[in-house]
Amino acid sequence: RIGTPALATRGLAHDDFAEVGTIIAATLNPQGEFAEVRDGLAERVRTIAQRHPLYAELGATAAV
Repeated sequence: RIGTPALATRGLAHDDFAEVGTIIAATLNPQGEFAEVRDGLAERVRTIAQRHPLYAELGATAAV
């Protein structure tokens, strides 16, 4: 468990959680391919973070 209540409170939906799970699985890939996919994974995380900002009412930007 990695803080699913906090993510749900932040507004993530079912599809977002599926994407988070896919990203986590890709980072744990035992084939040693993380370095090759790191930038793409970071962009996917950035997209989710921007879609569901932590403090939207403050106009804060996502930091990933």
